[in-house]
Amino acid sequence: MSKPTSRALTLAGRRVHFLRERQGMGLRELAQRAGVSSSMISRFERAEGDSTLTVVDKLRIALGLTWDQLMSAECVHEYACKFCGESA
Repeated sequence: MSKPTSRALTLAGRRVHFLRERQGMGLRELAQRAGVSSSMISRFERAEGDSTLTVVDKLRIALGLTWDQLMSAECVHEYACKFCGESA
């Protein structure tokens, strides 16, 4: 499967990290739900890995998100965001 652009991948990783924590889910729980390793998720959230859309799709499904929700340009944070630099 193809790989997303680095900017899209970075934003998706940040969104996965935030939403995973918002749902009270640890790396191991998300890894189990998604069928990928916790180290792969950690690298993806920090934009340090080489994730395919297949992996991103597994994470999206495990978090109960649509592609639009995952890839939205809008910030999901409720406070001054360390990722996007904006306040909600």
